[in-house]
Amino acid sequence: MQTILVALLLAAPGPPTASATVVRGQTDLARAMKIAAGSAREILVVVDVTPYTARREAEIRAAAAGLGAPCRLVRLGEAPGGMVFSMPSDVGGTIPALRRSLKGFSDGAAVYLADWHFEDDETLEGFIEDLRRRRVVLGVVGSEAAFGRGWNDGFFPPHRGTPDARGRIRLYDEGISRSPFEEGDAPWHGGDTAYPHQPFRYALRWQTVFPAERRPPPAWAGGGARTGERRAGGGGGARGGEEDLRERLRSVQEDAVHRYHFPLPSGFGPYGLMRAAAETRGRYVLWSWNPEGRSDVTYDYARCNLFAPDLRDRRSILVESRPLAAALMRAWHRVASDRVRVASVTPPLGARGRRPAEMAETAPGGFVPEHWDDRDDYEHFLDVVPETIEAIDGAVGDLERALLRTGSSADAVDRRYRADADLFRHTLLVHRFQLAEALAAARPLGPDAWRDPGLVPGLEPGWCIAGERVEDAPWDPGAAARLLADRRRMLETYRGTPFGEMVRRNSVHTFRLVWRPVAKGDPSARGTPAESSGGHGPATGGGSRGGGPTTGG
Repeated sequence: MQTILVALLLAAPGPPTASATVVRGQTDLARAMKIAAGSAREILVVVDVTPYTARREAEIRAAAAGLGAPCRLVRLGEAPGGMVFSMPSDVGGTIPALRRSLKGFSDGAAVYLADWHFEDDETLEGFIEDLRRRRVVLGVVGSEAAFGRGWNDGFFPPHRGTPDARGRIRLYDEGISRSPFEEGDAPWHGGDTAYPHQPFRYALRWQTVFPAERRPPPAWAGGGARTGERRAGGGGGARGGEEDLRERLRSVQEDAVHRYHFPLPSGFGPYGLMRAAAETRGRYVLWSWNPEGRSDVTYDYARCNLFAPDLRDRRSILVESRPLAAALMRAWHRVASDRVRVASVTPPLGARGRRPAEMAETAPGGFVPEHWDDRDDYEHFLDVVPETIEAIDGAVGDLERALLRTGSSADAVDRRYRADADLFRHTLLVHRFQLAEALAAARPLGPDAWRDPGLVPGLEPGWCIAGERVEDAPWDPGAAARLLADRRRMLETYRGTPFGEMVRRNSVHTFRLVWRPVAKGDPSARGTPAESSGGHGPATGGGSRGGGPTTGG
């Protein structure tokens, strides 16, 4: 009897995983929809009507007709009826809209064609239970999620948020919350994880969004550009982001090419829809509705699967205590405050990693100004930078101790946490190095540095590490060598994954003194940096060091 019980336990399926749920590499829509529908005897196709899906109406209808089972089409948020592609889906949260479209449907497969709407909300778990009760398998043909963040997080400028009593900006728009664990709002939009494990915006030369030139979406079927019909917010487009925000705000022109900034794609679907598909034994098929595509990133998906996001429910994630998860939140708290602003965004959990918190912008202003208008600005810089370095050291210590404690026995959940902690640790080491270099460059500045009223002293990048290249000499060659070695390790360890891609796309900089001309009538205005190498610029207490051409940005 005991042998039989052990055999049954070993044979029982484990919890569904993101790697098993996601299907990649499909280029034929009919095939993608068949994968999502499975072998169901009845199928309901729910269409998120956007400029991109509307343009492919004939292809969608043909693919639905060829699914091999009775099939109906319905617009997202509406009951089955006359399917209309000539106007956009106008819904609130994605999950409530799917509930409306699936009302009364049971014993079949629901295939959701997702483009702009793929956020989840506090009703996600109830939605999953409802699908199970009615024996509905949810399949999705939809967009790739952003890596570790929502598509639209970090895109709203300060004037689109709301300042709190301390003057910090709440990161939300049109009622969208930024607390992934709070109830009562649509909490997290389109990211591959249940909540962000590390900051998505930094104060000093570390980018988590990357530029690309793209055209706006096509005109709506039925005539006329209708790109502004959707409310601001929600998920991204095919590989979404600021482009979709601009589309919805009617701030693009149909015939123009615009430069947008996108988060890195994750190689997975968004957490909420992935989880719903996994829990109902469905599949999430990655699909780009934008024929031009929105990312030039190519991953090694077998390696991506080693660091798959956790698809457990948020409550289970929150109550479980994992050293790496707690260390990530402690480290984030150390470097995101009104005094220490390495991270420009506060964490979604308390410092112990257990209590929900709303994410907010830290107070405006960077801790490494490009120039100093007067001696007071400079003295403030000299005070704050050592304090910031101390905070970074504490955060790195938190992460390194947790990484050591976890060791090589990490399960699938901890493998993702390990990668997140390693990337955060490396990012903080880059910041620490750059701050130390900035401090070393600034310290020789003498009291007569402001004697010329037409010039103000400041910093600019003097050399960088980009890939394997090193230009010019750093102030601390030993620290530079250690950081370069860690960069090489990160690029190899996480090659072909978003973690490695993030490191590859960011350079490491040091700084040198420059003097910038003051524009007439505006003492604080910045002009073109004056060349400052060797003896250029006003005399300083200890002289400034020269450098090669500026290669950073």
